[in-house]
Amino acid sequence: MSKLLFITCSLIIVSLALGATYRTGIAQHEFFSSSAQSSASDLVKLNILLYQRHAQAAFGNGSQMIVFPEFGLLPGSALSSGRAAVLPFTEVIPAVGSNPCNNASYPDFVIRPLSCMAAQYSGVVIANVNEQVPCDHSTDPLCPAEGAYTYNSEVAFDERGTLVAHYRKTHPWVTSAYNTPVN
Repeated sequence: MSKLLFITCSLIIVSLALGATYRTGIAQHEFFSSSAQSSASDLVKLNILLYQRHAQAAFGNGSQMIVFPEFGLLPGSALSSGRAAVLPFTEVIPAVGSNPCNNASYPDFVIRPLSCMAAQYSGVVIANVNEQVPCDHSTDPLCPAEGAYTYNSEVAFDERGTLVAHYRKTHPWVTSAYNTPVN
């Protein structure tokens, strides 16, 4: 039920941001990891390739938007192991209005490939990502020991690959791995 509610909220956010309605594909995807020992970057790239296949199928069948699941880019073992295991799967999210696909200097980890996927298929892409917000202990007394806040976040890219929505989950169910945003 919570996944359906989260997806519904994501669709509402995008509809409000774009002022439009869309034919939507919802991807069923469970994080895939190889049996070989792989880095977080390798595992994420493998799953981004699987996302690409989902997007190709959805957009090829007339969808104008695709929604990817919560934790599709994070292994369950990392989630159950806490912050230190989640941190390698996190990325800084740029400001709403930016287009990571058009910025070659932006890291080619999660955000840029999702942005380019939206631009490639001229469709809206919504995905759950693991966000990192660096902090400094000398200026922020609440800064976690790792030097970064981690958030379970949702992002949405328009048909040009521009980031149009960014939402930090306010009630993460894995509080040992994620911070709760303060607003």
